[in-house]
Amino acid sequence: MKVESKKEKYKEATIRNIIEKELESLNYNFEYIGTRYIADAIYLLYSLKMYYKFSLESDVYPAIANMYGDNSNAIKGTITYATDKMFFDCDERILKKYLDDKNNRVSKPGPKTIIRAVLKKIKNYPDWKLNSIWIFFY
Repeated sequence: MKVESKKEKYKEATIRNIIEKELESLNYNFEYIGTRYIADAIYLLYSLKMYYKFSLESDVYPAIANMYGDNSNAIKGTITYATDKMFFDCDERILKKYLDDKNNRVSKPGPKTIIRAVLKKIKNYPDWKLNSIWIFFY
């Protein structure tokens, strides 16, 4: 039972690390609290296997607000702010490639677009990589 708990904690930490690396690759700034919130939102949706069909207003913002003792509007505002800042800090080519955008110019993506793109990229992360460290303990 204790090994399973450690294994789950390791898996959660690994997924959270992968999410942070993805956001860093888009030049999200972790000094903004909205970046932390969007990372938590991605992890929440990943955990619930809600990769495509979700509502930020009813599914995500209230859950994050509950985690931090804040309100949904504040969560939405900080995530939007962090996403706006990312758009201006991220190289257009990187953003186009990440969002698989075939247009000549990238328009400013909203938080849901970014969340879906990150979920699409990480949802099929090989499970064996998440569990590989535990081979040494058995």
